[in-house]
Amino acid sequence: MEEEQPNKSNTKATPADSVEAPPSRPQAAPSRNRRPSNRGFATMLENTEALPTSELHGWSAVPTLTSKRSSLQFYATTVKEDVRPTSLQRRTSELSSLLAPLEDPEETDDLPEELPPLRGSSNLSDLSTFSTTKSSKSSSIDSTASTDSFDSTPASLPSATPTSKSTGESTGETKETKTKEKDASPFFNTRRGRGSSAEDADPSKKKIKKISKAKKKHMRRTMEISSDGGGVHVVPPKSPPSAPEAASLKVLTRKKSAPPPVSMKMIQRTRSMTAAKKIAKEEQQRASFDAANPLTKENIIERTTSGKGILCDTLEYSWRSQRGYYPNEPKKRNQDACLVLPSKDTNGRAGYFGVYDGHGKYGDKVSEYVRDSLPKLIQRSMNEGTYVDSSNFDEAYSNMYVDCNERLHRTRKIDDSCSGTTAASAWIENKTVKVANIGDSRVIVGRKRTKATKGSTHEAIPLSSDQTPYRKDERERIKKTGARVITYDMLEGKIPIHENWDSIELGVDVDEGGDPPRVWHPTGKYPGNAFTRSIGDNLSEPLGVYAIPELTTHVLLDLDEYIVVASDGIWEFMTNQQCLDIITAAKNLDDACEAIVSEAYRLWITNEVRTDDITAIIIKRKM
Repeated sequence: MEEEQPNKSNTKATPADSVEAPPSRPQAAPSRNRRPSNRGFATMLENTEALPTSELHGWSAVPTLTSKRSSLQFYATTVKEDVRPTSLQRRTSELSSLLAPLEDPEETDDLPEELPPLRGSSNLSDLSTFSTTKSSKSSSIDSTASTDSFDSTPASLPSATPTSKSTGESTGETKETKTKEKDASPFFNTRRGRGSSAEDADPSKKKIKKISKAKKKHMRRTMEISSDGGGVHVVPPKSPPSAPEAASLKVLTRKKSAPPPVSMKMIQRTRSMTAAKKIAKEEQQRASFDAANPLTKENIIERTTSGKGILCDTLEYSWRSQRGYYPNEPKKRNQDACLVLPSKDTNGRAGYFGVYDGHGKYGDKVSEYVRDSLPKLIQRSMNEGTYVDSSNFDEAYSNMYVDCNERLHRTRKIDDSCSGTTAASAWIENKTVKVANIGDSRVIVGRKRTKATKGSTHEAIPLSSDQTPYRKDERERIKKTGARVITYDMLEGKIPIHENWDSIELGVDVDEGGDPPRVWHPTGKYPGNAFTRSIGDNLSEPLGVYAIPELTTHVLLDLDEYIVVASDGIWEFMTNQQCLDIITAAKNLDDACEAIVSEAYRLWITNEVRTDDITAIIIKRKM
């Protein structure tokens, strides 16, 4: 018999074939976050003419209220057999309140005699279905449901998880709802078995793809069963609401807790742990160094000379030189020399700082000769009318070293055929620094960082470039004279000849190969210089190794605080930045000078069985 459409007024329309709903009992609203236990279903079945509780398996019906439909909502899910009794006891009272209208035994008389078959899971085919009637748009519920009978040998035990959203204060009072029919849905999955659907019989319909575990969980929580004229069918969960609808819904979500604030105690603890690790690492390095160190503190003091002073009222300086350690030549002299000249010995305005690193059999005599000769040459070349901003300054400054080299060749006291020296110097006049470089000694400036980085407050800026065969321009200049630029192993034929050295930038990188490229005669195994410019080395001059310096000019900024002039004994195993970090960490210039010389000595002993001569001058500007 066709149902009569409900009236839009507040008066109920009761068709002849509909079931009149009993008055609802005022009960407390169920919790949304809780799920009814199996004891609630047992209570329902005992009050209706149903299967004994021990054989209960199948569907459970829970009447719920929604804003768009008043049909019965059924929730199907599986219940693990190992549900804890405490969990069941907490849910029993809530499910009983939801099933209160079904617990009246008089309602079973009003059910129709025959019910349409249930469509859904195949393992629930013997289960009798529920019938619901369409509700009118009123302020009360006009639909009821009850159970008839259940199969005595079911296959699985699904349980119900009510997640209905009630808009009223209790289950008996809701707002007006709309009736809306839904089409048949695809089959649903349970943990114990996979059901079949009406779509399986129709191959034209697309089959459902494999669903993730999270999606299955969402379907079990939100799946509902509704009834139309053809019987009971499963309705899939609704898609997520759109942005406007989602804005109107009150979603209960757990707020993400903010990370706990970091206390000063925790910061100090982290810093202390980092400092402890650093100290432990330093102690380990010191222990290994002490085990390999062939010199005592007294021996090192005997090998060291130092000095300090102030020039031009704004330049504070400190210098230190340590004689190298050679196991086969324990009494070998220090071949390094340094020179500091005040303004009265220059042009009256500038200070001069120079380091000279001798090499060869008579390298010590060559470096000392240059140190002693330059003051006279400076006074003759740099008179009071020649200043750093003069047009002839660069020529006079460069010719000073060329003249020194020629004088060395003419002297009979020193054999400079295979001996010589490098030279790195800084002429500081007001805020201008004029650097003259010959060989592989180096000059850098330490500039304060505007934003200090981790472990570094100053930036190292090179004011000179090492003149070695690592530089492509110097290598090509040497090769034009007919000289060979190869390593020892290439000379001996141990490895093929190549020129793959352009990737190394001295000052930024450290040469860890131990076999640098050298300058060789076209047919002989000499001289083997690891630099391309020097003072002396008479046999190497025809091969392009001459004493013409490279000049660079640097204007000091207010942030430029340190100037370092040092021999290659410092730079052999240390980069510019590492050297500057050690200097800035010291309390004063004397400690800074001692620190970098000691660190260079430690690196030499760690990497080789000998040490080179180590010399450094540190200048600090008074701000």
